[in-house]
Amino acid sequence: MAGWPVTARLQAIARQRALLRDEIQQHRAGLHGTLAALRNDLAIAGLGLIAGRALVRRPWLRALALGGLAAVAAARLAVRR
Repeated sequence: MAGWPVTARLQAIARQRALLRDEIQQHRAGLHGTLAALRNDLAIAGLGLIAGRALVRRPWLRALALGGLAAVAAARLAVRR
């Protein structure tokens, strides 16, 4: 490498930087998908906690929620047949 002209060394560095940039972009894209999935999971868990607290405090709401779930399950079974 000591005998290379300065421009050849700079071009080699530029190629390495381009490869690293592409690799970093790939990693970021993968992390973006993972973070989006985690955000969805956290949102659902939060809603579940809120709903759980509401259902424990109000028995009539619990009965209404269970009735709604039963209706949805029955509708899905009817659609499958």
